[in-house]
Amino acid sequence: MGIDDTTLLQLQQEQMASRKRKLREAVSIARAEKKVNFPVEVFPIFCQEMIQAYAKIFGCATEHYGLSILTVAGAAAGNSIRVMERGNAHPAIMYSVIVDKPSTGKSPILETCISPLWGLEKKYAEEHQRAYEEYTAAVRRGEAVGDPPPRREIVLGDFTVESVYRVLHANKRGVMIFRDELSGFLRGMGRYAKSGGNSEEAFWLEAWTGQGYKINRRNEGAMFLSSIFCSILGTTQPTIIQEFAGGSKALNGFLARFLFSFPDDSQKLAHKNEKPSPVFREKWAWMVQLIASISPGEQGEPHFIHLSDKAQRLYAEFYNRNAEEINQCDDEVTEAILGKFDTYCLRIALALEILSWAEEWMKIGYAEVPDSERDHIVVGTASMEGAIKLCR
Repeated sequence: MGIDDTTLLQLQQEQMASRKRKLREAVSIARAEKKVNFPVEVFPIFCQEMIQAYAKIFGCATEHYGLSILTVAGAAAGNSIRVMERGNAHPAIMYSVIVDKPSTGKSPILETCISPLWGLEKKYAEEHQRAYEEYTAAVRRGEAVGDPPPRREIVLGDFTVESVYRVLHANKRGVMIFRDELSGFLRGMGRYAKSGGNSEEAFWLEAWTGQGYKINRRNEGAMFLSSIFCSILGTTQPTIIQEFAGGSKALNGFLARFLFSFPDDSQKLAHKNEKPSPVFREKWAWMVQLIASISPGEQGEPHFIHLSDKAQRLYAEFYNRNAEEINQCDDEVTEAILGKFDTYCLRIALALEILSWAEEWMKIGYAEVPDSERDHIVVGTASMEGAIKLCR
């Protein structure tokens, strides 16, 4: 017996409604299964004070600041440091999205948290200009050998996926994609697939792992990246998330790779004739500079650190509880999201540890930390407990 057009349309509508319902549930899990206060106390003391001061004046959700701080700290460290767990190296790569209604102050949060990275960009641009001038002078003297010096970068805003390949090839430490509004970036995930190449979505699925990646381009040949570090930070609105999560993204693990700061009751705060102390910006820039001073190995390879014995036990307990929840789950979208918590717990613990490490060196007045001191970094109990709180 055939199905008439009306019945077929009804079936399609029911399937679409079911998919939207599952996506709403999936996003709610990414936000939190139950409403709890964001655990600001897991951050180092300075970061706690900064988060609370800015939230009091501008009224934005503390989780917006928290996620931005973690992402920027991870980006400042980049490929210089990874945490080892059972033989696997985990970078502090985070795909982070600040989700909130219009005019609730999302942009000022990002501007505050990312400002130290723009300072590093300015420093790198000046260093490159001097190096390029020396190179061109050597060319004129007939003494130059090889290609012009590559420009070091840490933030990319306006880019194509091909330009990301080239920048990562020249910047082994890695970069962070920053978009104040991520909707255009998210909508561009299907580009290049129609022409027979890999889509941008395929690249970002692979890049999240931080492993090697090989690119073949018709006019440029093969390019191999031995270890990728590329985080993402930006904002969007709740309606864009529903669009972003459509199609195959919820099922292929793309959605699960993103951390969403998505408060339930965000409201625009009335104007206060106050402003945060400039000391917060100064000290935050200081901490980011200290993290950025962690140098990789002689060949540009990451420095590998480990969990303390207690942190390892805590992580194993978290891992097992998460595994039980996954095994009891009957929805593949939810399973995919929960499955990424294993890795994100380690990445967040690493970010919290390097924040605490930077705060300690800031207290004693260091602008840069000797290379030998990176050997003493260990992800400790407090950082692991904090990461587990944030992942619950």
